Amino acid sequence: MAVVPAQSLRVSEIRDPAALFERYSTEEIRLIERKVRGEIEEKKEELRQMVGERYRDLIDAADTIGEMRQCSESVVHSIQDMYRYCHKLKQGKTPAPVNNKQETQRQSQEKFYSMASQIKLLLEIPERIWSATESSHFLRATQLYLLCCHLHGLLGLEGGAPHYSPVLARFPILVRQVAASGYFRATHLLDSKSLLRGRAVSDQAITEALVSTMLLEDSSPRQALADFLLARKASIQQLLNQPQHGAGIKAQGTPTDPGLSCGLLFTTLESVTSTTSAGKGQKVLQEEVSAGGWFKYLPFSVVDFQPALRTLAQPIQAEQLRDTLQQWIDTCKEDVRGGVSSLLVYVKSLKGLAAIRDAVWDLLSSESISQHWATVCQRLLQRPPTTLG
Repeated sequence: MAVVPAQSLRVSEIRDPAALFERYSTEEIRLIERKVRGEIEEKKEELRQMVGERYRDLIDAADTIGEMRQCSESVVHSIQDMYRYCHKLKQGKTPAPVNNKQETQRQSQEKFYSMASQIKLLLEIPERIWSATESSHFLRATQLYLLCCHLHGLLGLEGGAPHYSPVLARFPILVRQVAASGYFRATHLLDSKSLLRGRAVSDQAITEALVSTMLLEDSSPRQALADFLLARKASIQQLLNQPQHGAGIKAQGTPTDPGLSCGLLFTTLESVTSTTSAGKGQKVLQEEVSAGGWFKYLPFSVVDFQPALRTLAQPIQAEQLRDTLQQWIDTCKEDVRGGVSSLLVYVKSLKGLAAIRDAVWDLLSSESISQHWATVCQRLLQRPPTTLG
């Protein structure tokens, strides 16, 4: 029986491991071993990706069910309100029509100024958006983008609008802004998710990037957590696969903000989406309207505009949060073990290995890391922190 060369031997053809030692040399058996281990690692990675996709689908399905329930309740309440309003109209008296020429002219003039101010604002918004983006103020840029979309609806610029204003036919540049705004959305999502992978980014900047992504994608806090953990995992893998030669461990991993911020995501989300009279929400054009000028001619729907989430932003349950974080920590442990093992090949002496150990220990023992580490672990994982294992 002809012996199959080790390079051409398939893993599925291996039936008796003992027969390998009879047919092949030691080097060939090692080659077969590396080939088998490589296929095992590929299967592991495929399994991880499949599990991640299934988990994301489950989250989307749960959020969709919640949205359906909320929409159904809203429709029922709206129908009840319509019934009560129609009943009141039947009981009331119809006011006499006002035939006043001056009043008609005044209303026509106000409508003209209102439309002119909306067009002027729409022409200025792109510059403000890109200015905010260049300054890394992603949340402000997102608010302006959503205001721009709101103006598109008011002026009939969206595709298939049933009532297209004849005045807009004189400003074809406004129609082209719809395509430009779509380009901004894709770019902004890419920049926000890229910021989440940064190594020296403040909590406030990360929170604003997450809130921006939630507003642009209408996602839930659970999806925001999943995006954040995936971004941090990608950052760890990038750090392990592309080490900064010449930079010490402390230079690559020292945090910049030792403060402990709690509830920052929901606080920021409430500040930009709260629409109640007692809420703390800040209008997108609050500062501009306070300054006066032509902003006073804008309609109330523009002056009082605030972004809104179609998905109900509910806090993540403690048990779900703990399980999700524990799975993420376990996955990162495997990546760190594999990455560090491959990097330790470049350490040629016990002295260098001891220096690395001391540097890592000093970093983990520093005040900037250990100051709130116990509180965070106890609150999120319900167990004390561990630096080994």
